[in-house]
Amino acid sequence: MRKILLTKQSDEKTVLFCDVNQYDPIFVKCNNRLAGMVVKEDRGWIIRLGGDNTGSAGFHKSLLGCLQSAVDHKYEYYIED
Repeated sequence: MRKILLTKQSDEKTVLFCDVNQYDPIFVKCNNRLAGMVVKEDRGWIIRLGGDNTGSAGFHKSLLGCLQSAVDHKYEYYIED
């Protein structure tokens, strides 16, 4: 998996957000463990946490807004290679 960066950094295992296809699966990790996925639902973009079908940081009109809203949770976002 490659980590999604919201700002530019130098690392071969990362990808900038502007290069991410919003239709590809985006995985969420917290403390180096898979925590859930970013999904688009009727009400907007949301981070769905695994196991209990809960969301984190609510619904958002844009994918970027969703990713940025959970910065305080220390989530990291990944796509498959």
